[in-house]
Amino acid sequence: MNEVVDVGDVPKNDSNAAVEMALLSIFFGALPSSIYWWYYNNKGRFWVVEQSKRMLNFQITLILAAVVGTLLAFIFIGDLILFLIPAANAVFSILAAIRLSKGQVYKYPLTYNFFR
Repeated sequence: MNEVVDVGDVPKNDSNAAVEMALLSIFFGALPSSIYWWYYNNKGRFWVVEQSKRMLNFQITLILAAVVGTLLAFIFIGDLILFLIPAANAVFSILAAIRLSKGQVYKYPLTYNFFR
């Protein structure tokens, strides 16, 4: 499924910032990752910037899935999609927070890479 990639020694501040970003995205969606990306990109903390790109890609994918689910709600397939989106967001964000707290890279599943 997701491979564990050890990136060496990640500063604890960077790891903590990435965990905060993952947990905040459960409640606020794409907003925390985009703010962290902008803020830390100007500070040269590239590990946090890379994680925020991954998280932003995941959140945008969820937004697109919500649009598709809304359109498909008229034929009752979208109801299942709209039910699964918040659950997937919570589960994968918590898994990301656990991996990021250990200084490991987390690759979100089923995510299209808008930002590389």
